[in-house]
Amino acid sequence: NCTYTYTIQVGTFVSIENQWLSELQIHPNPSTGTFNMELTEPAQITVMDSRGRKVLETNGNGRYTLDLSAHSAGAYTLQLRSETGVGVKRLVKY
Repeated sequence: NCTYTYTIQVGTFVSIENQWLSELQIHPNPSTGTFNMELTEPAQITVMDSRGRKVLETNGNGRYTLDLSAHSAGAYTLQLRSETGVGVKRLVKY
C-alpha cells in the first residue's frame, strides 16, 4: 500500500497591483438599479446575470454610475478588467 500526503493551503492574497479592486466601494449595494463606484484607473466593466449572460459591457474611469434599472431584480456579477488586474464583485438589485 502507498500513502500519499497532500498539503492544501487556502487563503486570500491581494497583490499590490490589485489593491485598487479590494478598495473599490460600490454603493448602494443592494440597490433598486443604480450603483455608484469610483474607479482609480480605467477599466473595462462587464455585468453578467445569474445565468452568466452578459447584460452590460462598457468602459469607465473615475466616478461611474452603473444603471441596471432596466433589468430584473436579482444577483449580478460585476467584472472589472484593467491594466493591473481583473476582479469580480457581486451586485444585488431588488
